[in-house]
Amino acid sequence: VDTAELARQMGSSSSDFMGYLSMMSGGGFSNASLFALSITPYINASIIIQLLTVAIPYLEKLAKDGENGRKKLGTITRYTTVALGLLLGVAYYFMVRYNYGALVPEATKGFGQWFAGAVIVLCFTAGSALMMWLGGEPLFPGCCLNYDKESVLSIQGAKRDCCPEFYDAPLIFLKNAYRMTGDERYKEQILATATCLAERYPNFDNVTSHSDNFTYCRLLGALSVAQSFSDGAWTPVINELLDYFAERQHATGGFADGRAYFDENSLKGDVEFAVGFGDTAVADIVYCQNSMAYTLLMLSRCDGSFNKTLAEKMYSSLLDFLLDTQIKSDDPTTRGAWMRAFDMDGGEYYGCDKDFAWGPYCILTGWVTGLIPLVFLDELGVPNMF
Repeated sequence: VDTAELARQMGSSSSDFMGYLSMMSGGGFSNASLFALSITPYINASIIIQLLTVAIPYLEKLAKDGENGRKKLGTITRYTTVALGLLLGVAYYFMVRYNYGALVPEATKGFGQWFAGAVIVLCFTAGSALMMWLGGEPLFPGCCLNYDKESVLSIQGAKRDCCPEFYDAPLIFLKNAYRMTGDERYKEQILATATCLAERYPNFDNVTSHSDNFTYCRLLGALSVAQSFSDGAWTPVINELLDYFAERQHATGGFADGRAYFDENSLKGDVEFAVGFGDTAVADIVYCQNSMAYTLLMLSRCDGSFNKTLAEKMYSSLLDFLLDTQIKSDDPTTRGAWMRAFDMDGGEYYGCDKDFAWGPYCILTGWVTGLIPLVFLDELGVPNMF
């Protein structure tokens, strides 16, 4: 495959669908990478089999047959994934060859065309199978995700323990996997991880954190995923964290950044992401406000013995803050976005001379402009991953 020609052709294509496929594969679709099909065949196969359990008596019987039936359904899903990967691989080959003309000359004539077709189809099928295998394995062994109780990594004398910053997004993904498949293992992993995090609170190390707010907003997000199922060991911790953020919520609705780890941390690249010094009303939009927005959204949809009234009040105020600070401009490159951080006392966007990595007034389209609008879409009744 002539990847340069393929990327050029897809870049000039007016098809939004092709752009969507490339986005879903992280750019792999337009680069003809091994994982160009991503996990799409596996997800589609899972959905198809789940739907067919209603239409086909045999599959319905397996679905009700406990652990043994679930294993057989899993095997059927895996074979279906390979079949879909093969089918999509063939379709991809014909698209690349005839729609975009992006094959090298040697792959368009004689034996080369058959060999190239076989290699492309088999590679994409193998990539789908590998993604399926990775998805079928336990994603996060142990109580905490990737946590090994027997080995503790030492970084410059500081012990790195179960850091909560890494858990909210994976648990949200597991929650969506549970919604899609009904596989109880996803739910069990969520609850086990939340229990482990709650037991370790507040004894987390600060090596990978940027500030207290960053640590606690991500922790609250992870525990909120578990709270969407039931009360548990995490519920009292949720109440403590809500109280912490209630004290830090500014009159404008944003959360003032907590203690930043400029002195304790010497890991280059981590310290540089922090803003504020704990004594200024700076709202870190990249590492706090965005996470708090979807976390409070989740809590506002949960039931249980946590302080839901407080969560809903904080959520409403935070939405007002985000609407007020959204950039209003005639410049399409900035209109509708949010910058790195906001000085709530000064009423202007904030730049920190220690923020070498992002830059003082940068706009992060993924972390900020990619997440916050999903929260507002939920307010408009549009379903989302939270």
